[in-house]
Amino acid sequence: MPENFTMGKIKLVTTFYLEENEIILELPLSKKDLLLTFSDKEKELKEYMKKEKLKLKKEEDLLRLVARYNALKNLNANPSQSLLSSMVRNN
Repeated sequence: MPENFTMGKIKLVTTFYLEENEIILELPLSKKDLLLTFSDKEKELKEYMKKEKLKLKKEEDLLRLVARYNALKNLNANPSQSLLSSMVRNN
């Protein structure tokens, strides 16, 4: 190989999706964007993330956060407050 030859890098990118009402959404992995996605429960989820020391890059932590969101959402059981309706309001 020539001296100035550099090898390319392979970057593994993991993407998570959420399905609601037969619509699939890509979940952002930044804390700020994810909390905006779940804006109707942002305060509660922010506190939960801090208390449980969740890391969004870990699949199990992301699953715990989505499960917590679903539990909080089901407490109110208001069908008009879907994740999709909050996404539309934020865009």
